[in-house]
Amino acid sequence: MAILGINAYAHDASVAVVEGGRALASFEEERFDRVPKSASFPAGSLAVLRERLGLAADDVEAIAFPWQRLRLIRTVAGLVFGGFPPRAGLLLPSANPHMHFGTAMRFLRLEAALADALGSALRAPVLEVEHHLAHAASAYLHSPFDSAAILVMDGFGDRCSTSLHHGRGPEIRTLERNRLFDSLGILYAVVTRHLGFRTVLDEGRTMALAALGSDALVPAFRELVELLPHGGYRLDRAFFGFHRAGERRPVSPRFERRFGPPRHPGEPLLPRHLDLARALQRTLEVVALHVARELRRRTGERRLCLGGGVALNCVANTVLAEAAGFDEVFVCPAPGDSGLALGAALLAEARRRGGRRPEPPGPFLGPDYSEAELGAALRAAGLPHRRSADPARAAARALARGQVVAFFHGRAETGPRALGHRSLLADPRDPGVADRLNLDIKRREPWRPFAPAVLAEHAPAWFLSPVSSPFMSFAVPVRPECRKQIPAVVAADGSARLQTVDRSAGGLRRLLEHFHRETGLPLVLNTSFNVREPTVCTPEDAIRTFARSGIDLLCLGPYLAAPPDSDPAVLGDPGGAASPSLRNFFQSPSRLSPSARAVSARRPP
Repeated sequence: MAILGINAYAHDASVAVVEGGRALASFEEERFDRVPKSASFPAGSLAVLRERLGLAADDVEAIAFPWQRLRLIRTVAGLVFGGFPPRAGLLLPSANPHMHFGTAMRFLRLEAALADALGSALRAPVLEVEHHLAHAASAYLHSPFDSAAILVMDGFGDRCSTSLHHGRGPEIRTLERNRLFDSLGILYAVVTRHLGFRTVLDEGRTMALAALGSDALVPAFRELVELLPHGGYRLDRAFFGFHRAGERRPVSPRFERRFGPPRHPGEPLLPRHLDLARALQRTLEVVALHVARELRRRTGERRLCLGGGVALNCVANTVLAEAAGFDEVFVCPAPGDSGLALGAALLAEARRRGGRRPEPPGPFLGPDYSEAELGAALRAAGLPHRRSADPARAAARALARGQVVAFFHGRAETGPRALGHRSLLADPRDPGVADRLNLDIKRREPWRPFAPAVLAEHAPAWFLSPVSSPFMSFAVPVRPECRKQIPAVVAADGSARLQTVDRSAGGLRRLLEHFHRETGLPLVLNTSFNVREPTVCTPEDAIRTFARSGIDLLCLGPYLAAPPDSDPAVLGDPGGAASPSLRNFFQSPSRLSPSARAVSARRPP
């Protein structure tokens, strides 16, 4: 019997399945409905689970939901009526488009919607997991640690926005929660909106902008957050309006007098905008470090796990790894809300197993597609293609020739970072490839940086920080003597969002080894395979995006595909011995429940 985790109606809708102490799947709804950070009921994800995993209502022992519904409603009501009437505007959907009072009310329809999606009446109980505890479980139960300090920071949850926890074995104990509106996640979102970007969707842009700014506004901005004893902090509400009106009036006139008027989307980015982003980033780092040091003192642990949306800030993560007093810092592949379904399910599984931890899941829990499905999709699209005996070698040779390669391999990644299974790859030595990717292919701002994926054993020769970063969780300094050799992956401040690829990795590891032999360089540029939409998931997504993007070569499993109307000669035989084909996860009987073993690997809707 399986535990089904589900995050529905709030942003980053997702589902996950845990059975027998192992995570079998974790799907994000945006990969199917193609809506970034989808806030719908994850009907598409559940349909794929039914189709490919054979999941039915009778297979589900319990449903883990990463919100305490009545607790959240009471929290929202308390905030509104505790400051009524000025806070009445918080009830409006426009006050927080991604999570508002209407969303909380929709949570009450969860059982009925699940019964419709699974096709029969639902007898399994719904286990409500506190939002921050689900984040803590995702952070800690993904890790290889048998005990650790756990720090969760996000916009807000059921009752708080920062929480401290201690994990021992399968148990997680909550040590401290703060006040909901003293939120580093909200602070980052508010400034992101002030800079003319979208909340929830564009905080990464703000982090990238910070590398371009000066420290001119850092002292003034630091005054907005007061550090309190014992790891606490408090925002100066005189500068903000979000606690009264949400996104309808996120900052006060005092904020605008101090830092300037809001930038409207499409307006030029001025030096003061870059400096504001920098001041925000530096303040986040100082406050997070203050909290983490207290957590280190209280737990005595040498290992730290980070969860919540703030843990997607790879620059702040590096500060914590270097200065908070921990020997190791771990960030799971999906620390934001897209990992909540899996976190809640893992916690429910740990409790069910009576003191035994579930097996730590890896990052590749999305759907896989058989060779037959991949070939059928290429034929249906009419793309020139051929089967390769060694697609990783072919891709490496194409990269060495200066081509941009779309690499579609195995099961899709869980979380927002492409880790080599749904990636665009390029040669980082090419100083022009970053502009080509940003402007011509991905069609986004020219200042957006790219990540290097490096053979783990070679990382110390190129990067100064000793952290392991298999999920692109840390931005580390590139060695000064190496920066001119790999200009396409060096940010303006000399850092890079690192992905270390060890010997346990599959296709990307083989590609890097081939590229190293071809060029002497043990790393490539790696970015998500998408064009102004969520990362591709299905072969049809990959083909559609490839056909309209200007990418040079598509490696779709064992197949090499050329752009439409191109000369098929570009698909020359790379040679080399045949590599074993990858087995579709959902066709592996040893990893499935009995109800799934009879299900063929049919293409999802």
